[in-house]
Amino acid sequence: LILVDSYKIKSPILNSLNNTIPVAVILDNFKKINVDIIISVNPTEHRSYRGKENLLGAKYAPVLYNKTNKCYKKNKILISMGLIDKAEVTLKAIKALKRLYKKKLIYHNTIITIGKDSPIIRNIEKEIYEYKKYFKLFIDEKNISDIYQQTLFAVGAPGVSQLERLLFGVPTILVHQNNLHKNIIKDWVEKECAIMASSRISSIENKILKIYNGKKIRTKMIKNGKKHVDGLGSKRISRKLTQYLENNGR
Repeated sequence: LILVDSYKIKSPILNSLNNTIPVAVILDNFKKINVDIIISVNPTEHRSYRGKENLLGAKYAPVLYNKTNKCYKKNKILISMGLIDKAEVTLKAIKALKRLYKKKLIYHNTIITIGKDSPIIRNIEKEIYEYKKYFKLFIDEKNISDIYQQTLFAVGAPGVSQLERLLFGVPTILVHQNNLHKNIIKDWVEKECAIMASSRISSIENKILKIYNGKKIRTKMIKNGKKHVDGLGSKRISRKLTQYLENNGR
């Protein structure tokens, strides 16, 4: 069996492979492909998926909790809008936080994570240059679990990082970067695992104040998030793949 977790491998190749050997694909968006097993960890259940077996929902999230002996204080704000962030939501979140720092309405410092191939790194550096005491930029950070354990709350995107934040108990303000994100965010909000902001600076600013001053809101999101993502998703996937091969071996 081939397990695929890459958006760069196109549907025709997957369909061709599936004619020879069973293929399981992890998807982060809805796509009609003809493979044996489709794994979609987004909260929205796509009932029109065409896999012979569909593993749907956050219980299949392949994220792990890396335990550490370090003791952290939850005294950081995190901006985590994915590796690329072409929509430049990171910059808007920074501007919203700068307003709040200037008004002295928040006092926690902010960590920003981004990938090395993001086109907005230079703009981020310019935006935080005069606020260096408040912001710290991490590019391609590998020890993200250490950051999560320091984070009081995050401004983030609704991808795999959101699943990691739920597992680590990090309340999140979700901001969409494309139309696909809107439905995913809506589902997380309905499950009371996140709150939503639009991509306007003023909206992000208002939601930051709401979550910063709302301990009960943060506590509820942490509790609900851990119900949906428990760190056992990889084991469930492995078990299902093994069962499938035992029952449908070629």
